[in-house]
Amino acid sequence: MAPREGDPLIRKQFSVNNSTDDDNDNDDNSRDDDSHHNGLNQRQWVALGIGCVLGFMAVLYMLGAMDSTSHRKKSGTSTLRKATGPYHLVERQVGQDFFQYYDFYEGADSLGSAGYNTYVNQEQAFQLNLANVTKDIISGEEFVYMQSMAGASKGKFRSSVRLEGKRRFHRGLFILDVAHMPAGCGVWPAFWMTDEDHWPNHGEIDIVEGINTQTVVKTALHTSDQCSMYAHVPAWAHSGVWDTSTGLPDTFTGQPNFINNIEADNCWVMAPHQWANQGCVAVSTENDTIGEPMNAIGGGVYVLEWDPVHGYIKSWVFKN
Repeated sequence: MAPREGDPLIRKQFSVNNSTDDDNDNDDNSRDDDSHHNGLNQRQWVALGIGCVLGFMAVLYMLGAMDSTSHRKKSGTSTLRKATGPYHLVERQVGQDFFQYYDFYEGADSLGSAGYNTYVNQEQAFQLNLANVTKDIISGEEFVYMQSMAGASKGKFRSSVRLEGKRRFHRGLFILDVAHMPAGCGVWPAFWMTDEDHWPNHGEIDIVEGINTQTVVKTALHTSDQCSMYAHVPAWAHSGVWDTSTGLPDTFTGQPNFINNIEADNCWVMAPHQWANQGCVAVSTENDTIGEPMNAIGGGVYVLEWDPVHGYIKSWVFKN
């Protein structure tokens, strides 16, 4: 989906930080013995994606044990067995430099979301003022701004923006600072990581996405088979809860079953007893962590840590 006209995603910054060992990764032919499983494994690479969907103001930081297709080094040992930290800044995507880190996807929406919008290229996005960098006249701070707009004629899909990151990662700490995110009926802002050419085998991490009037932030994983979180995440190890599935068709009658409420803790996109492509969805226990309530206080910061060495993916949200 795309944001409504006049309801932009305003982005302050985004960054990724990596641990100091990222220059010692093996070449593409090396592999760890314990990395051969489905879902998001230790050797999978994903690219960042931003669907406008967002019309935002943010700075993006990348930190962590990351590697990129253009910065791989040959070495005798694999860093995937090393500790992830300490982190150092790899990319700080902010202001006038922001768009240089992304390609503009052009064409129809993906089948998974099937929004009534058409994504335009970079030249069109700037011409139509769907994407720009605006400086605050008071603070002097630069804000990345993205939005959508109505089609040129009745019945035409909305014109919108979807960015795909140029650098690819297999681990790291990702920080998104957003001042304003589209909210309301028919919008679907999202910030995610995936390898679309090998989906779902190489997985997908939806770091933050808000659908319609959603006010509670969620982080979702979508993978191939045999990636279940059932009984693998003890209660003391997290502060959120699993999303649930209900209203699924009864096996024998085909009628919706609203009596059972099943935890969505299986990441497989075709997991039984969950909605198709629901994935395993971690839900914040705190309300007002996305949508209009967050916009009212000037947005917030969303963080994802992907650490295949220690075998976890964690996410946080911090209100401004």
